[in-house]
Amino acid sequence: MQNKKLKIYLDTSAIGGYYDEEFESDTKPLFERILQGEFEILYSIVTEDELINAPAQVRELLDSIPDNYKTKVELS
Repeated sequence: MQNKKLKIYLDTSAIGGYYDEEFESDTKPLFERILQGEFEILYSIVTEDELINAPAQVRELLDSIPDNYKTKVELS
């Protein structure tokens, strides 16, 4: 039996926290685990829209997560 991955919803503040001195000690280890495929990441169009005005490195962080580790959820 395969273990199911824990699903985590990422909003813009969690992604931006990777580059924020106040939050990086928590978010960098999280993203290391994400990039190792430990979690399934959920995000929405809201996150994408908010990232449009974010610095390039913040936008690229979401893009760096392999597609098979992330799912875009629809709004209802």
